[in-house]
Amino acid sequence: PCQPPVVESTIWLGSSVRIEPPTSLTFRRQGGNHLLIVGPEDPLGILATALVALVAQGRPGPMGLTLLDGARPETDAHQVWPRLIEALPLEAIGCETRVARPGGIAAAVNELADEVARRTRSAGTVYPPHYLIIYDLAQFRELRHSEDDFSFSSSSSPTVPVDRRFRELLREGPPVGVHLLVWCDSYNSLTRSIDRLTLRDIDYRIALPMSAADSSSLIDSPAAGRLGENRALFYRDDLGTHTKFRPYQKPTPEWLDWVSERLRGG
Repeated sequence: PCQPPVVESTIWLGSSVRIEPPTSLTFRRQGGNHLLIVGPEDPLGILATALVALVAQGRPGPMGLTLLDGARPETDAHQVWPRLIEALPLEAIGCETRVARPGGIAAAVNELADEVARRTRSAGTVYPPHYLIIYDLAQFRELRHSEDDFSFSSSSSPTVPVDRRFRELLREGPPVGVHLLVWCDSYNSLTRSIDRLTLRDIDYRIALPMSAADSSSLIDSPAAGRLGENRALFYRDDLGTHTKFRPYQKPTPEWLDWVSERLRGG
């Protein structure tokens, strides 16, 4: 049977600080093609715009979406994520969607890791893209390094800790079309789930304003320690480049209505 074309979707992160096109990246089916955002400023605008772009380019589908929603009740994101999911024509494009909250993510992560393992065994088959968005990694204690990280249990065993399966996704997901978009509020919090060795599995990184030391650890440069308000640095580990840009801001109700109308053909 004829295989569907490989979908390599582009997402836009924000506007350039120079006279250039908006800052963007393309998810390709090769190792390291994940996006990591680190810093205390809420990147909801980046992630919301990215999801809209992925859905728009994924039509007519199919595609998959898993959202680990760590938004706290007192934040704007607690209201925005449900509204955004509702605004998108996910069912119409055959998008398999799963939303999980802190304390209830084991099934979602294990299911996706099993899917990556299944895809990996079927070399030569083109599978639809699947995107895992993790909003506020620090809220998901299940993804922190467990004490038995160095045990010799089989990766297919149900006793394998969820954090290890999470790192399987980072390592093995991109070649079979599974990509992660992750936000963590600080580099210190990040290291509880993603150590320096695992960080090598993430080529695309955005540094929001942070200390020079944390910036050096994350993007091999202290430059994020000098960022002003509404500025970020996009680092590509595969190329060793740094690009300063203005991150997209939080979506407004009017923008969500516009997205719904455009994508639903209204």
